[in-house]
Amino acid sequence: MLRSLSQHHSTHILAIVIYPNKHYLHFRSLERNIAKDLGNPQVSTTLIKQNDHVDSSSVNYGSSQPSPRRKSGKKKPSRLMSLDTFRGFSLTIMIFVNYGGGGYYFFDHSLWHGLTVADLVFPWFIWIMGVSMVFSYKGRSKDSFLSQLYQVVRRSIILFGLGIFVNNGYHLNTWRIPGVLQRFGATYFVCALTELFTSRLYQKEMPVVPKHRYLVFIHDLTNNWVQWIIMVTFTFLWLMITFLLPLGINCPTGYLGPGGISEGGKYFNCTGGAAGKIDNWLLTPNHIYRRPTAQAMYHTGPYDPEGILGTLTSIVLCFLGVQCGRILTSYQSHKERIGRFLFWGVILGAIATGLCEGKQNEGLIPINKNLWSLSFILVMASFAFFLFSLFYVLCDVVHVWNGSPFRFPGMNSILVYVSSDIFYNYFPFMWAEQGNSHLNYLSANIVAVVLWILLSYYWYKIDFFVKI
Repeated sequence: MLRSLSQHHSTHILAIVIYPNKHYLHFRSLERNIAKDLGNPQVSTTLIKQNDHVDSSSVNYGSSQPSPRRKSGKKKPSRLMSLDTFRGFSLTIMIFVNYGGGGYYFFDHSLWHGLTVADLVFPWFIWIMGVSMVFSYKGRSKDSFLSQLYQVVRRSIILFGLGIFVNNGYHLNTWRIPGVLQRFGATYFVCALTELFTSRLYQKEMPVVPKHRYLVFIHDLTNNWVQWIIMVTFTFLWLMITFLLPLGINCPTGYLGPGGISEGGKYFNCTGGAAGKIDNWLLTPNHIYRRPTAQAMYHTGPYDPEGILGTLTSIVLCFLGVQCGRILTSYQSHKERIGRFLFWGVILGAIATGLCEGKQNEGLIPINKNLWSLSFILVMASFAFFLFSLFYVLCDVVHVWNGSPFRFPGMNSILVYVSSDIFYNYFPFMWAEQGNSHLNYLSANIVAVVLWILLSYYWYKIDFFVKI
């Protein structure tokens, strides 16, 4: 992403883009929330305590609740602290990675196949967006269909446009069209539409729960049966395009490699197979990422890891987050919820292991973040279910941790992410030292992360949150 934007463009421009009709200079008057789908602090993701009767009509999701820090005569329902914490934990790692990760290879993205720490956080955000989406629709359940549809379109456009803004300068002929926020916008648009349309088909939050424990998995599928059909269709479409689309001369059908000089240079212009070809055909090389991670080793041309084809599997990953959200809103006890989280983590992990044949760089469908391969998104969802289970137990069940310091950036993720990207090359978030070393890089990157956490805490204290 372009890092050369001047410092004064930061929050003022962000506020202008998101609130063109608001008095955006009065920061304290901004609503204390961010996009509901990315974790709105006003959306009170209510915890249904163990042994409470589940009645979706009586659960207050607080779409119009006042700020948690403002006084109110009504007792406000508790927030799902674990979700804020998971989001903030992921964002903190993302900033550390984006700022250099101390110069260590395992904090950089995989060259092609495989998995590193840097590859984890973006997919986790996609998954978390799906979890939050369930509560978002709860909070807007009384809104009209057209009103909800308008919000979906509006937020998708803003996310996509904001991504274009932080990605690019003023040279329109080389604008990068795909990107992180663009992927968020496209994924949210499809998943939110499926949630909007199909939620009207479900008359009850949960049909009769099967008594036999081995039928739990089937029950979770039938609870969202329409969406599961849609997601299986997206998965099938990704598989058909990836493995059956003709790619032209010197590029075999079903190719998943990095191209360039790999494999003796036989497939030099075939980076990413179908995923790369589609982006080159539809977007042209001038409008996709020009410095992919594989370029350093394999001398490839432009390739975009946030390209068009990978959006299909991103949508599936987001829906697996929706599945987690439905578990939270549909089951009564902590035990039931945690059991299902772990069950889904095991099932998805087993499927991913089978697809990659238990290998890091090989298999029928290798784990590959550049391709957003099917095995990759399944293993990411598996990790997300396991890690969220841990945060859920610590923060919302036994209450031994309030999520600090991660929950503060987690409650203001859009603002923190965009600001950290804009100020990437500005002191004190980055500085140059004579004699580069891991110690210098690590010190600079840790200081940057700490500063963004402190800023997010300050914004929390003064009620400065960005809503889109």
